[in-house]
Amino acid sequence: MTETPDPDVRVHMAAHDPAFPQKREEALAVILKVIDTLASDFGYTRTGTTWARQTERGKTALHLQRSRYGFDATLTLRFLPADGIDVSGTVWDDDDDIPLNLFDATGNPGLIFYVDVHNDAAVLAPLLQVLQDRALPWLDAHHLGLPALADYVDQ
Repeated sequence: MTETPDPDVRVHMAAHDPAFPQKREEALAVILKVIDTLASDFGYTRTGTTWARQTERGKTALHLQRSRYGFDATLTLRFLPADGIDVSGTVWDDDDDIPLNLFDATGNPGLIFYVDVHNDAAVLAPLLQVLQDRALPWLDAHHLGLPALADYVDQ
């Protein structure tokens, strides 16, 4: 088994690969497909690179943010409360977006490198596990109340 190169090496490899733009789009299609499958189980529908669910309590969303440099992406979560839903004293006081890696205590920076996904889509497995077991259940619980983040974060 070969060791995964550090981020700078991945970027260098991709930047010098004339086929990378095509590989990036193929990797993106894989990423979208696997997240589609998981998010739809929670009642989310996709528009572009965002999955959302709307109820009377507000809108929750999972967004795949593509890096402006084109080598990687990250997943973020968002809650847009309905009028009258007070989010003061919650994590939403500080940020509009919560990074997926907040739910993972392994030190994972939360970056999804297209070159890695293109080479082996199995690299998405840990990310999908965190998404399924912690992040999406926490985000989805916003449709019932304001769940404590600490109850869902891997500690």
